[in-house]
Amino acid sequence: MGFSKKEITLFFSLLFAISLPIYGQMYTVPSSGFTSYTVCSGTLYDANGTSNYGNYYSGYAVLYPSTSGHFIRVSGTIAGETCCDYLYIYDGAGTGGTLLWHGVASSGTVPVVTSTTGPLTVRFTSDGSVTGQGFELNISCCDHCSCAIENANLSIINSGTDFITISWTGSSSVPNYIVEYGPAGFTPGTGQQVSTTSTTYTITGLREGQNYDIYVYFDCDNDGSITGDTYANFTYSHTNCIDFSNFNAPGVVCTYGTTSNPFSNTGVVDGRHTIMTGGTDPYTYGQLPCVPPGGVNSVRLGNSSVGAQAESITYTYSVDTNINEILILRYAAVLQNPGHSYSQQPRFIFKILNAAGIEIDPLCCSADFVSGNTTQGWQSGSSSTLWKPWTNVGIDVSPYHGQNIRVQLVTYDCSPTAHFGYAYFTLECGGKKRLTVESCGDATEITYTAPRGFNYRWYLSTNPSQTISTNQSVTVTTNSNATLYCDVSFIDNVNCKFTLSTVVTPRYPYADFIYNRLGCDYTYDFINYSTISDDGIVPNTSGEPCETYYWDFGNGETSTEENPTITYDAPGTYTVRLIAGITNDMCQDTIEKTITIIPFAPYIVGDTVSCEGENNVLTIMDGTAYLWDTGETTPSINVAPTTTTTYSATVTHVDGCTETVEHTILVHPTFNSSITASICQGESYLENGFSLQNVRTVGMNTFVLPLTTEHGCDSIVTLHLEVKPLPVVELGNDITVCFDQEGNPYLDAGRDFDTYSWSNGLNTRMIQVTDTGLYSILVTLNGCKAKDSIRVNNLCPFQLYVPNTITAYLADGTNDYFYLPNTEKIKELEIHIYDRWGQLVFESKDMNFRWDGTVYGTITPNTIYNYQLFIISDDGKKHVFKGHITVL
Repeated sequence: MGFSKKEITLFFSLLFAISLPIYGQMYTVPSSGFTSYTVCSGTLYDANGTSNYGNYYSGYAVLYPSTSGHFIRVSGTIAGETCCDYLYIYDGAGTGGTLLWHGVASSGTVPVVTSTTGPLTVRFTSDGSVTGQGFELNISCCDHCSCAIENANLSIINSGTDFITISWTGSSSVPNYIVEYGPAGFTPGTGQQVSTTSTTYTITGLREGQNYDIYVYFDCDNDGSITGDTYANFTYSHTNCIDFSNFNAPGVVCTYGTTSNPFSNTGVVDGRHTIMTGGTDPYTYGQLPCVPPGGVNSVRLGNSSVGAQAESITYTYSVDTNINEILILRYAAVLQNPGHSYSQQPRFIFKILNAAGIEIDPLCCSADFVSGNTTQGWQSGSSSTLWKPWTNVGIDVSPYHGQNIRVQLVTYDCSPTAHFGYAYFTLECGGKKRLTVESCGDATEITYTAPRGFNYRWYLSTNPSQTISTNQSVTVTTNSNATLYCDVSFIDNVNCKFTLSTVVTPRYPYADFIYNRLGCDYTYDFINYSTISDDGIVPNTSGEPCETYYWDFGNGETSTEENPTITYDAPGTYTVRLIAGITNDMCQDTIEKTITIIPFAPYIVGDTVSCEGENNVLTIMDGTAYLWDTGETTPSINVAPTTTTTYSATVTHVDGCTETVEHTILVHPTFNSSITASICQGESYLENGFSLQNVRTVGMNTFVLPLTTEHGCDSIVTLHLEVKPLPVVELGNDITVCFDQEGNPYLDAGRDFDTYSWSNGLNTRMIQVTDTGLYSILVTLNGCKAKDSIRVNNLCPFQLYVPNTITAYLADGTNDYFYLPNTEKIKELEIHIYDRWGQLVFESKDMNFRWDGTVYGTITPNTIYNYQLFIISDDGKKHVFKGHITVL
């Protein structure tokens, strides 16, 4: 037993290829022996192709890449016997290479397997018992396979009214990704492409109800081209209703367990929560498509495995009746019918829960489809199954406006464990609770259609007890002028209903709209008042809207939304046309209105550069009302900024819009500086631009220097100059003293000064001089200096000491010679010594003469000699000294 390999292909499975499209030529693995193919696309099956494989298969096929340097890659599905039938995939040519993957035929999914050498070898074996559908492997090639990853986990992580954000698992070795998207079925390479280095991307501009194919390419060679690149892709149906095929979407919870508790485990289980993209169910003799007619995909909940399995999916949905009032469940079920008790049978359950998980309305918002029950439309299939063709079930969710409800679907095997049950389903929004009409204008008959997915009872106000139809649609004549009613009831409970009504009259579309400007960005809301008219001239009072809308906004943009919002690029006059249609546009009405957008670009004029404190006038151009940040409300203001200042104002336009404008004045400073300085009397001041020479006026003097800065601003420098008097020092007149008689004189600076500096190095107020000469002093007082000097002269009578006795005869070293002890003031001298007879015994002109008392070499003791001493002193005067000397 098993499912068709096409039927269990995962909607979000990764598909890899070099040459596109993905599916192409069909290839088979022989039942015995081997064969080879040179390919880069196509599908590989067992020997029986899309039919069940046979017994005793044992063959293999070698796949060589058709592009040199590329690598074969395969992935897909397999279905068959639970044991004993196997698929093997080897690296390289032949079964002697590395075994990359192998699995039993019931594995379900074959992951992406990539060759590391170029070719791949696929082998399939079966025993002699049970067979199945076999395998279906999609063949592709890649040229830079090493940087891509086998499972890209491509998924949707966020969505909105017109966008989705996709995410995938990246790799540090991938230099770049290329995202490509377009309407479902587009040829890859022709869609919208964008390059990114991120592993997320937001796709915008999506339309409600549109199906899209989305690809993410691993641009491993970083050439910006998708050719030869490994990729992941999926098909996405954009809806603001329930995204039933996205198990990873917020508010989607998948569980699995047993019939006693289907909710015991949380998570998606392959084969039990499955996205279906095509194929037919294997137990319905090919009669039940796995995807409903007109659909893109579906969810299969459950599988054909037994063991009392049970699983669920719960979707959280925010009800907004302004957009939608009806949910449509489309389901098909395959349930084995073992004939157990009602509670033990396989079943498919649908419930609406509140945010707390409590069932809202068990009568009108739940259904329990049980194998073998009396519900109509069940058919017999293979393996003791009953199957239900695709059926629409409508649910009125309008009572729950503004609430978050939970839509829960559960499938159960039979509780005794030996029989399976599963179901296919889709969920979509059914729109508003209203009747649609299939005729208009002057038609004599009108066909009305109620929302799908319900039971119906049609009747007229003229005979309410008479049911005129139980179909979804009814046709009545237009001249009845009666009110037509339709009781729309839940498919499993006629007591759960709502009633729709309309007056049976001719129907014409009546186009009308108003518009409102949003802010001041040229954005307009268009509010559609198009409705139905009985005569095409005046709207009736039903309030029934038209069905289609075609807008032309006069700027090249169009829309089919009911109440669009449009932003114009620039001011101007635009003619807006609305065509409102009914009955598949069999009848249309057109209205045009003119929008005039008055330009509004206020700005401030005035100086942008100013000197500090200078007056400036700022004026706002455009506008009708003004509010400056200074509080003033006039278009012009006077300002005198002292620093660089930005002035802002809110300006009101004639249409009430406001705009904030700014104007910055760069302020250059003026320098009204004041300097205080001091100098000494008679000094010059040559700093800060001043040139004051030999200032003599003592006291505080003020000088002003007008300058101009490099920016043309005034710079006034005021100098407060203190001129300090010079100190007065008086040493007096030169003096003449006799040092020998009067001693050393003192010199006095005369008063207290801050410092003293004498020419002899002393720094006291008074000094005592010991010699003649010129003495000077430098004194300071309050930083100013003064100097004086005095000459000291020595004037004393010339005096000379001459010894009168010497003891030369003893020769003991003491007083042995006759000499002058002091010759300091002698300039020249001449001495003559005579004996008592007047005979000259010694003479000398040497100031340092020394006579030892000898006469002709002999000392005569106790002898008296006479001397005459002629001296010229250092002042030039001559002196004569006479005396005697005794030689002992």
